[in-house]
Amino acid sequence: MDVLFKPSIEDSNRDRFIKGKDYRSAWKRSINDLNNFWRSLALFYNIDIKGSYKYGNNFIDSSWFNETRINYTDLVLKNESLNGYSIIYINENLNERKISWHELSKRVYNLAGFFKSLGLKNGDVIAGYMNNNEYSVISFLAAALLGCTWTCVSQDFGLSAVISRFNESKPAVLIASPFYSYNGKLYDKTKEIIAIMDSVKSIKELIVTDKCDIDATLFDNIKSSEKISSNTFFNDPLWILYSSGTTGRPKAMVQGHGGIILEHIKSLGLHLNISNKSRFMWITNTGWMMWNFMVSGLLLGSTIILYDGNPYYPGNDSFWNIINKNKVTHFGAGAPYFSGLMKSGYDFKFYGEYLGSTGSPMPPAVFDYIYKNNSVWLSPISGGTDLCTAFITANPLLPVIRGRMQCIALGADVSSYDENGKKTNDVGELVIQQPMPSMPLYFLNDDNNKRYLETYFSYFNNVWRHGDWIKIFDDGSAIIYGRSDSTLNKKGVRIGTGDYYSILDRIDHVIDSIIIGIELENGDYYMPLFVKLDVDIDDDIINNIKNEIIKELGKRYLPDDIIQVPEIPQTISGKKMEVPVKRILSGYKPEESYNRDAMLNPDSMEFFIKFRERVLKMNPVKH
Repeated sequence: MDVLFKPSIEDSNRDRFIKGKDYRSAWKRSINDLNNFWRSLALFYNIDIKGSYKYGNNFIDSSWFNETRINYTDLVLKNESLNGYSIIYINENLNERKISWHELSKRVYNLAGFFKSLGLKNGDVIAGYMNNNEYSVISFLAAALLGCTWTCVSQDFGLSAVISRFNESKPAVLIASPFYSYNGKLYDKTKEIIAIMDSVKSIKELIVTDKCDIDATLFDNIKSSEKISSNTFFNDPLWILYSSGTTGRPKAMVQGHGGIILEHIKSLGLHLNISNKSRFMWITNTGWMMWNFMVSGLLLGSTIILYDGNPYYPGNDSFWNIINKNKVTHFGAGAPYFSGLMKSGYDFKFYGEYLGSTGSPMPPAVFDYIYKNNSVWLSPISGGTDLCTAFITANPLLPVIRGRMQCIALGADVSSYDENGKKTNDVGELVIQQPMPSMPLYFLNDDNNKRYLETYFSYFNNVWRHGDWIKIFDDGSAIIYGRSDSTLNKKGVRIGTGDYYSILDRIDHVIDSIIIGIELENGDYYMPLFVKLDVDIDDDIINNIKNEIIKELGKRYLPDDIIQVPEIPQTISGKKMEVPVKRILSGYKPEESYNRDAMLNPDSMEFFIKFRERVLKMNPVKH
């Protein structure tokens, strides 16, 4: 066990909350009495909670503090008298816009009043098609204040993916950014905005953040005298997040005001030690849950730093200079960002308090790389869109151990299960054994919670199976070894195989396909696409497939190889066998990876058994 750093943070939020007691025992107390833990947390942050947590017959029957009136934006705007800035926006040209707390409050109330004048009310959906700027934050806060439900898709998603998500959530209003820059290139999204308006019939009003050739309301021209006061309860919808679409259409997950508030003040306040003295920055787009997680820094009075663009652009020196110039105290990004810095040979220096990563495991070599030039609290975290939080997380008073995450979060009853549903000290399935308040209230368009139950509870009886491989050590630290299901994780951003299949199904000569993502020991990620064709593969077919993926998803989502195969492995019911193929290519014995008797075409696995010799030379991580 290599201890690389021991944080020594005086008067940390976490230490004051557990009153100096041993963390492991505090964690056990938190999961042994969930009602008292969450009520104590609310009291610690001066939030008035009424009612109690009640566990029903199962997770979904459980209820949280139903009698509590609470509103996310109200709590944010209680900070309006703070000095300093609520938001600092930085774009790729390193231009900055700084918004005071008073200005944020004024702009949120103004936009919320405009929404009210349109006739919007509790439960109506407001959507964003926006880049990571102050407009997106103000739009979300205004929607939440009025009791409307926010949803957002980032502009690097392909058009069909955007339309399918909005047709699921049925927004009444769309707020869109017609232009955005990435890696020094300006992208014009006006055609996409028009297509969205034509395809999503629920949208009645369009607001744009910049002047363009679309007939729409300009954001900065909005004026309102409507008076706004919130009227939301603990379990009223706050936002809709979308799953990656692994098994078909994305799941539209609805999370509530109170659950997100409690979970985020715990995760950010206690575990990341964020306060009104902090400046919090995470490299994310508006479609990743880490955007929502970062924005919740406002609940604690911190300044959030929004970087709009590619963190490698305009150059590593410029990027890190502006981070340190703005006195960022808490900085995070997807783990591949730090791996990329390491491979580039660039040695950065960070002068803040905390460095974090998520999205995929951080290899031990990256820990070594960071500590070569920095003496800082480094703690990767792991969770998921499903709860919009990290439940394997940071701790300001525990040691940083090479290659590990520091602890299981307070209030998170996380364990590792073997295939028989028994706790194991070895690598196993990450499970959550008791409810957490930020779990989805429900999925949209999900009769009798059928998809909800199938997604999390069909594997183990009344225990949430998350889909990650985990090992929990005796000291409570943990390692996540990647996905146990077939979700892809290209460059630290999750995307479902279903998004690829919907494209490939429309391409000439492609009969069937399967795409796999494999974690490698050096921190890289290998993502081959296998296609069954009605002709021999050639450069024209490969280029056509690539062009269609670029058009719909973007260049960053291109597979590493496109390979023709005789057959795509399928179950008897016709499902693609992604997880068995991944296990074979990761080095498992074939007989341990799939059941021939459960296959429609068992001989199809022979190709992948031979192909794995090529993959094994890359040193895949074997789970």
